[in-house]
Amino acid sequence: MRLLYFLILLVSWTAAHGQGLRITGIISDDQQQGIAFATVVLMNQSDSSFVAGAVSDEEGQFEMTELSRGAYILQAKHLLYDLFSQSIDLQSNEQITCLLTSSTQQLETVEVTADKLSLQHQLNTFTINADQSAIASGGTVVDLLKSAPMLTVSPEGDISLRGRSDFQILINGRPSGLAALQGARFLAQLDASAVERVEIITQPSAKDNPQGGAGIINIVLKKETQRGGQISLETYVDQRGRYGIRPALNYRKDRINLFLNYSSRRNLRFSDSENTRWQVVDSTQTTIKGESEGERDDLRHRIELGTDYFLNDHAYFTLSGVLRTRDKSSEHSEERISTTNAQVTERRLTEIDEPEENEGVVVNLAFQSEPDQINKLQAFAEYLYSNEDEIIERIDIIDDQDFAGGRTHFKDFNQRIILDFALTRPLARGTYSLGSQWISRIIRQDFTFQLIDSITGSFKEELFQENVFDYEDNILSAYFQLNQRWSNWQFEVGLRVENMASQYGTEVPAGQSFTRSIFNLFPSAQLGFQLSDVDEVQFAYARQINRPSPGRLNPFVDISQPFRIALGNPGLLPEYIHSFNLGYLRSWERLKFSTNLFYKQYQGLIQRLSTLNANGIQIVQPVNLDRLHFYGLDATFSWHLLDFWKLSGGALAFQNDFSDESLSNAGLSYQLKLNQEWEWDEGWQIALLGVYQGPEIEVQGRQLAQYYFDLGLQKQWSSKLRMTLSISDIFNTLVEQSELRLSDLTNDSRRKIDTRRIRLTLRYKWTK
Repeated sequence: MRLLYFLILLVSWTAAHGQGLRITGIISDDQQQGIAFATVVLMNQSDSSFVAGAVSDEEGQFEMTELSRGAYILQAKHLLYDLFSQSIDLQSNEQITCLLTSSTQQLETVEVTADKLSLQHQLNTFTINADQSAIASGGTVVDLLKSAPMLTVSPEGDISLRGRSDFQILINGRPSGLAALQGARFLAQLDASAVERVEIITQPSAKDNPQGGAGIINIVLKKETQRGGQISLETYVDQRGRYGIRPALNYRKDRINLFLNYSSRRNLRFSDSENTRWQVVDSTQTTIKGESEGERDDLRHRIELGTDYFLNDHAYFTLSGVLRTRDKSSEHSEERISTTNAQVTERRLTEIDEPEENEGVVVNLAFQSEPDQINKLQAFAEYLYSNEDEIIERIDIIDDQDFAGGRTHFKDFNQRIILDFALTRPLARGTYSLGSQWISRIIRQDFTFQLIDSITGSFKEELFQENVFDYEDNILSAYFQLNQRWSNWQFEVGLRVENMASQYGTEVPAGQSFTRSIFNLFPSAQLGFQLSDVDEVQFAYARQINRPSPGRLNPFVDISQPFRIALGNPGLLPEYIHSFNLGYLRSWERLKFSTNLFYKQYQGLIQRLSTLNANGIQIVQPVNLDRLHFYGLDATFSWHLLDFWKLSGGALAFQNDFSDESLSNAGLSYQLKLNQEWEWDEGWQIALLGVYQGPEIEVQGRQLAQYYFDLGLQKQWSSKLRMTLSISDIFNTLVEQSELRLSDLTNDSRRKIDTRRIRLTLRYKWTK
C-alpha cells in the first residue's frame, strides 16, 4: 500500500506539470550559441511579484509550466551577460528566444571563484562551509562543529546546541536511521572532507520531525555530478600514531553517475582521571579517592557505493548503500582508597578490559525533482541493520587478597525502516508544503552478567544475571505548511500530526511488558518583517518532543561498577517542549550580525537522578521531572574585515531552571567563541579558534569551566593538491571537571584526555 501511495503521488506530480500554459525558449549569445545555467524569472507585470523560475540546460533551453493567462515580465540573466527583459501577454503557449549580450570584453581565460566565509548565517540558520576550514582538515564533523558559535563540543566529542543535547541530525535534509541510533557519536565517525557544509537550524518548523527540542544539525554531503571522472584522496597522520585515509571516486556518463567512497580511521586515546567521593550512611562519613589511567584503540571502516540516474537536469533517482565496521579495545586501571573516620578501610585496585565489535548496513533509495526554485518533490526510503557486541570485564583486587567484579556481555540489535515524502508547490504569493513520514524500529538488547569468584578471581560459570529487552515502535506522521509574503511581511504556519505505537518487554524476568499509543499535534508558526534592505526581525514558535530511548526504558540492573548501580525506567513518558524565539539580523556589505532571545519550557523533562541507598551504593535511574525553564540570549557575527582577514564568532548565555517536587537547581551558563582566518597570495591560509565555556548547571550539580585554542595552517599548491597542518588544543588546557551535590553524597571528578593533537593532512583531487 505504501508503494502504491508513493506511485500515485508521483503520477499526480507528473500530471500536474502538464496542466496550464507553458513558456519554452532558448537563451543564446550573439554567436547563436546556447548559454547554460542562465537564470530565467517570470514576474507579474502589475507588482513585479515572483511567478515562476527556471535555469537553462547545457544547450541554453528552459521551460516554465502551469502558468495562467495574464501580463508578465520575463527576465534572463547570467554572470557574464547583460540583463534580458521582455513583456509578455500570455494567452497561449509561448516560445521565446532570449538574446544576451556580453557585459565584458573578451578575455583569454575567465575563472570564477566563490569567496565564502567559513561561517554564514541567516535568521534561525547557521552554515559552516567545510572546505573553508583549515582547522577541521583531516578531522571529523565534530572538529568542523567546533567553530559554530551556538555549539559546545566536549573533549569526548559530546555536542550541545544552545546548551541542550537533544538535537536532531539530518543527512542532506533527510532523516538518517544511523544518525538517530548513534547521536553525536555518528558525527565523530563522518570525515569532514566528505561534507560540503553543515546547516544548524535553531528553530525547526512543522515540516521537520519534532524529535529534539534544541534544533537540527543538517549534514550536506559532497556530491559530484559533473560529466567525466574524478578521483580524490585525503590522508592524515598525527603525533600519536593516529591515521586516516579517504579515497573517493566518481564517474558520470550521460544519465548515469557512479560513486564510491571509502574511509578508514584509527583513533588512539589516552586519559587519566581523579575522583573524590564523600558519602554519609547512618551518620558515618566515608571518603573514597580514586585515580585511573586508560587507553582506547578504535579502528573504523566505512564504504559507500551508489549510483544516480538522471531523468533530466532537475530530476534523478539515487540508490546507495553503506557498510561500516568498528573494532574497539579499551583498558583501564584504577586505584581507590576508602577511609572512614580518618582510617583507611579498603584499598582497591581495578583492571577493566572492554573489547567491542560493531557492524552495520544502510541501504537507501531517493527521488528528487526540482524543476525551478519553487517546485520541489522528494521521496526517500531507507533500511538500516546494526549489531553491536561488547564485553566489559572488571577485576577488583581488594586489600591484595580478595577479588570482586564481574563480566557484562552486551548485545544490541537494531533494525529501522524510514519512508519519507515531501512536496513544495507555489500558492498565491508564496508556497505550500506537505509530506508524510513513517519510521519503524525493532530493537533487541541482550545483557548477561557473571560474578567473579572472590577466592580465585575467575568468572563463575553459572549465570548470575540475565536480561533480554525487546522494543518496537512505529511512528506515522503527516504535515502541512504554508509560507506567504506580503510587502515586507512574511509568515509561515504549519501543523504536524503524529501517532506513535510502541511495545516493549523483558524475557527475564518474564511478564514485564508495556504497550502504548500516543497521538500528538505539533504546530509551528513564524512571522518575519523586513525593517529595511539590511535588517529584519522574526518571531517563531514550535512544539516539539523528546521520546525516551530504549536504553533508558530497559529495566536491566547494571551492577558492573563498584559503589554504583544503573538501571532504566519502563515508566518513562515523552517530554514535551514549547519553544519560542525572537531574532534580529543586520546585514552590511562585509558584516552580518544576528541576535536571538529564546525560551523553552520542557514538561516531563527526562533526567538521570542519583540517590544513595542504605548500603552506600549510588543508584542512577532516569525519571520524568516536573519541568525545566530554559532561556537565554545569543549574538553571532561573520565579518570580512579586510580582503585577507575574516572573523566569525559569537557569545551565548543561558539559564537552566530545574524544578520538581523533590529538588530544584538553577544557574547561568555562558560561552564565547572567536574564529579568525588570514589568507594571502600563493594559496596560504591560517586559522585560529579560541573558545571559552563557562560553568554549566546540571540537575544535581554542574560542569566546570574550560577553554582551548585550535590552530590550522593550510597551503593550496593548485586546484589539485592541498596540505594542512592543524593543532588541536594548543596549550593542552581542555579538561573535563564535574561536581555532583546531594545531601548525603558529594562527588568531584576530573578527567584529562589527550586533546592536543598535531595532524598533518594531504588532499589530492584529479578530474578528467
